[in-house]
Amino acid sequence: MMRCVCFLLWAIMAVCVSAQSSSPVFIMPDKPKGQVSDESKWLTPEEQYEWERQLESWKRNDGVDIYLVILPNLHNTPADHVMHEIANRWGDPALRGVVLYVPSSAGPRIWWEGEIIEKINLDPRAQREMILRIEKRAGSESTERERLRSAIYQLSDTMRVIHSQWRQFSAIRDKWNDSIYQKWSRDRMIRRAKWIGIAAVGLVALVTVVWFLHRRFTRQRRYFFPQVSAQRRFGALHAGGSGAVVSLQSSRHRP
Repeated sequence: MMRCVCFLLWAIMAVCVSAQSSSPVFIMPDKPKGQVSDESKWLTPEEQYEWERQLESWKRNDGVDIYLVILPNLHNTPADHVMHEIANRWGDPALRGVVLYVPSSAGPRIWWEGEIIEKINLDPRAQREMILRIEKRAGSESTERERLRSAIYQLSDTMRVIHSQWRQFSAIRDKWNDSIYQKWSRDRMIRRAKWIGIAAVGLVALVTVVWFLHRRFTRQRRYFFPQVSAQRRFGALHAGGSGAVVSLQSSRHRP
């Protein structure tokens, strides 16, 4: 009995493994040279050229990096996972978007992400609601190509608005930072001028005190010594007197 149960379990596991190995596996496409990847060859050469030119123009002029990816099948791989991986591998880290389409499906799927979305604090629930609204509006078109065109243009408009908001936010932030830096520089110069003025006044006071003390303790005293000078005689030859005058003068001559 146990042998039969073990054999049955082994057979079931072998069938599951063989079925899993025989099922097709989704392989992520390689990054294209431009902005369009069409492995299913659904687009005509003219259409692919027009989308390449348009997407490249948006990327160069508006900073909107969108990849159009058309695949023949996803092999049961979630579309969100495929778009997220493509955006991370191919797109600009600042702001990137993906339009994924499988021919004959319900409609194109879209996704966008990037550092700008985190910096402007976009609510993930609001982002998801915007994505669903774009996909629903694009799915209401009558033909497949009109659905694809609607999804691409709506995603481009949305990403341009987000990028414009980021530029405005950056300009306001830079202006605010410049005003703060100018105020800080002005306050620093004022504080520096005050300290220099205080130091200069202190230095002048110190020099004055030193000079005064130096004059106080090194000043020479005045001593008076007798000095004899010749005396003229007036009157007769024998008028009397010694013929000399004694006077006291300072030892240091004033200038």
